[in-house]
Amino acid sequence: MMMRETCAFHCGILHVSRFVAWMLAGLVVMTAQWAQAKAYRDGNGLTWYYKEVNDDSAIIMNDGDNTMFSAAIDPATAVGEVVVPEKIYDLQVVGLGAYALNGCTKMTSARIPEAVKTIDYHAFYRCTSVTNIVVPKNVTEIGGQAFYECSKLPDLTVPASVKTVGASAFYSCTSLTNVTFEARAESLSIGQSAFESCSALVHVTLGSVRGTLLIGNEAFERCQRLQAFDFPADARLEAIGVSAFYGCTSLSGEFVIPAAVTNIGQTAFYNCESLASIRFVEPANSARVPMTVGKSAFFGCSSVTNLYLSQKVANIEEAAFQGMSALSEVSLPANLTALADSLFVDCASLTRIDLPMRCKRSGRRRSTIRPICWSLRSRHRSRPSALGRSEALASGCVGLPTRRSSSRTVGCWG
Repeated sequence: MMMRETCAFHCGILHVSRFVAWMLAGLVVMTAQWAQAKAYRDGNGLTWYYKEVNDDSAIIMNDGDNTMFSAAIDPATAVGEVVVPEKIYDLQVVGLGAYALNGCTKMTSARIPEAVKTIDYHAFYRCTSVTNIVVPKNVTEIGGQAFYECSKLPDLTVPASVKTVGASAFYSCTSLTNVTFEARAESLSIGQSAFESCSALVHVTLGSVRGTLLIGNEAFERCQRLQAFDFPADARLEAIGVSAFYGCTSLSGEFVIPAAVTNIGQTAFYNCESLASIRFVEPANSARVPMTVGKSAFFGCSSVTNLYLSQKVANIEEAAFQGMSALSEVSLPANLTALADSLFVDCASLTRIDLPMRCKRSGRRRSTIRPICWSLRSRHRSRPSALGRSEALASGCVGLPTRRSSSRTVGCWG
């Protein structure tokens, strides 16, 4: 309970500070653009505001009236399908700037020119009636909060050209059910809270990524209906951020952690209660970059029956596997040199833990029980190691046996 309250407190602070950062970022962008906006009237009678980038290109941008959250077009005139101009006079439109179509609540779809390369901060912010957006094949960046609370957007294809999906880009797009990332030759970064609270999201598919792949903090947090997150097992996924899949209670089947991963953030898979298996891919080469599994990373994954850890895992933090109540046995990697407190607390079905010979407790309390490894029915090539007080390591593991030593009873009990 304390864990949840502490997490909620810190998450609240995080969200407030993040909102302030967004506001400041927006003000910086808008200040740079104000007084530079020019007006253009298209063939449909719509007035657009734009800024020249160079002699042959322009971006659609905020109208420059110094009003926060204003747009490049009067929202009252953006009704039904809105066609963004391909050209403004002789200038090619290459970007949708900050707040371009912000708050156009009567717009149902937008046709974006193929030459557009950036969809900037707040470009479609709270366009709550939009049901169809096609991201052009030349877009390389989708900015922060670009499609924030576009609550009727049903599906999304992210083209191979996109390298960055910004913070909260699709936050609370509550009708979004499928997201497909096309195969790409370059890297991809999915930013903080990019798809957070997309409550209808069921399936995410990532094609092959030749470059690196990063999944940011809270990227898919509270996507309660997310069932599958598919990507190649050989993907160069380097990090899974803090709370990346926090509260994805429908995420099921096996989740594969690619060999390239070096860090799984704290509470990354917190309460993913439908996951059945977690498999860490073993690196093919001998040069392994050590991996850290963060605090409470898999806390409450109560349906996991199979946990396969790779030999590159060198550090497992407190409560990483707490509450895996269906897990019956686990083998910890040989490179692991320390065990944190509460690692297997409330793993009620756990009957066997195979421990590395040199493992030691990394918690705050000193060891007074030796040789504690005997009580965990562990396998060793030589003498067992000293892990410290087992009730801190695996409290509530009612399936683990106890063993009577000459001085006291040792084992795992609640």
